[in-house]
Amino acid sequence: MVRREQTTKDSAGSAKPTVEPKVATVVTPKKKPRKKNRRKQLETTIRRLRASTKPLIPLRVVHTLFKDIAPGKRIQKKALFALREALTNEAHGMFEAAVAIKDSSNKASLTVKHLQAARDVTMLLAGNGTGPRDEEPA
Repeated sequence: MVRREQTTKDSAGSAKPTVEPKVATVVTPKKKPRKKNRRKQLETTIRRLRASTKPLIPLRVVHTLFKDIAPGKRIQKKALFALREALTNEAHGMFEAAVAIKDSSNKASLTVKHLQAARDVTMLLAGNGTGPRDEEPA
C-alpha cells in the first residue's frame, strides 16, 4: 500500500502538503525491579504462615513416620490428626529452643548443633535423661 501525503487546498486551488509537527518523546530509563530485603521476605513468610490454618506437616509424612515406628499396625484417622498436631507442637518448641540457644551464642544462622543442644536441654528438663546424648543400655 502506498502512503500518500495529506494535502490541503488553499483558496487558489493548489495543493499544499501539510506538515505535522513532530512531538518530542521523552525516553525514561527503565527502573530495575527492587529486590526485597531478605529479612523482609522472611518476615512476610512468617506472617503468612502464622495467618494460615494449613497444617505445616502433611498427613502422608506423619503416616510414613508411624509406619516406620510401628510396621504392620493401623491407625485411625483422628489419631493421625492428633499425632500430626503433637508433632507440630513438638517441632515448634524444638525450634524455639534452638533459636534461643543460637541467640545466646551470638551466631548468625541456626545449625544442627543448635537443634541437638535444644533436644538435650528438653530431655534434661523433662527428666528423660541425665545428660546430653544418653543412650539406653542394651
